[in-house]
Amino acid sequence: MMLTASQYRGRQDDDGGMSQQAGSQQAGSQRAPTVEHSALGQVTIFTAVLALGLMWTLAAVGVWDMPDQVPWAVSLGILGIGLLIGAFMGRARWLTWVCIPVAFCAAGRWQPDPGPHLASIRECR
Repeated sequence: MMLTASQYRGRQDDDGGMSQQAGSQQAGSQRAPTVEHSALGQVTIFTAVLALGLMWTLAAVGVWDMPDQVPWAVSLGILGIGLLIGAFMGRARWLTWVCIPVAFCAAGRWQPDPGPHLASIRECR
């Protein structure tokens, strides 16, 4: 009796176990499991951009008077929350590369408040 390759892969030995050759052929033909992508990163980016745009719009219209760094700080906070959730779920590590430029934008907009001690130094001049 002549067996085809597909029939031979599933053939068992007399003792009930798979034969060595059949097992090695079967293991070589299996594909690696695919990793399911998470929507966490996309949801986080969408939420951060939505918050940034909404805060800029409210500031431009004059509804909300806020410093320039506040929208960037809120976006960075949203991205940070997404990174924390991703750390426990093991997903969306690429968000780190999005957080770095946003952190620089937030830091570049930050200006220290002169406070009363600097105002009194300016009056002395």
